[in-house]
Amino acid sequence: MTKHLHPAFRPNPTVPTPIPTPAEQAARSRTLEAWARRWGTTDELVLLASSRGEARHLNRQARTALRRAGRLAGPSIRAGDLELTPGDRVVAGPHGIGRPDGLGIPPGCPGDVRLVDPAAGSAVIDFPTAGVVRLNRTGLQRAELAYGYALPAPPGVGRRVGTVRLASPARLGAEIA
Repeated sequence: MTKHLHPAFRPNPTVPTPIPTPAEQAARSRTLEAWARRWGTTDELVLLASSRGEARHLNRQARTALRRAGRLAGPSIRAGDLELTPGDRVVAGPHGIGRPDGLGIPPGCPGDVRLVDPAAGSAVIDFPTAGVVRLNRTGLQRAELAYGYALPAPPGVGRRVGTVRLASPARLGAEIA
């Protein structure tokens, strides 16, 4: 016997994600190339995303743009599904980094990769608001780091350049507050 569900219990169709046109992809690439040239300068801009998923995707694109621009160079190591190079910006994972008593690096804390040792599989990461840590292979896996180039932000924050939203770090706090 086939079980029939009440129409109200049928799964909703998923809304397809729009596939960007080649022109939209090219415009996004140009915007990210311009962003990469300003990265690490006094004119740096923050990449803004509408969701955590979009931020993950934009973070990967931003990192690729930085590598192409030569802004991230040198040895790399793996940390979960991330490749870390000195200069990379990261964010501590959902459980933070440190001791079970809550001391250490809190979840979501931004940091900068200062040094990597491919032979040892370790990295030194500076979390300016919480301290500097050296993580070995196990620590890098447990940290659940994410790239920290793009941040989720509410609609209307920043200015749109093509398909990317940008804000200056100083204005970002004023716009969200």
